[in-house]
Amino acid sequence: MRDIVDLTGQAQDFVTRAGVNEGTLSCFSRHTTSAIMLVNRREGIAELVPEILHEILEETVEKRGASTSRDPETVNAYVSSTLLGASVNIPIESGKLKIGDWQGLYLVEMLGPREREIVLTAVGI
Repeated sequence: MRDIVDLTGQAQDFVTRAGVNEGTLSCFSRHTTSAIMLVNRREGIAELVPEILHEILEETVEKRGASTSRDPETVNAYVSSTLLGASVNIPIESGKLKIGDWQGLYLVEMLGPREREIVLTAVGI
């Protein structure tokens, strides 16, 4: 089971509270079965990305997963999270996240839903 959480509003609120006008926001997940992605917010794309990735990896993970003590779903979650990535950096301009009109910042939990810690860091002036 996967869980997708839109972090866009929380990230913008963090930048506003931090008082950074020009700089960079880093968003990082501290967990091996979750990822951070910047993706199109429309038409369910955020939900579709991890689903497609899971399907692509499923057969390979089942074939090769026998060499690990983990079940195939957990191995798939580790590999999917690694491929999507643990962090995203976003420019900040005039106090706003410099993302496209249809882009959103998402946490993808590959074995969720679970409580997760996300580290936000805003650097700049």
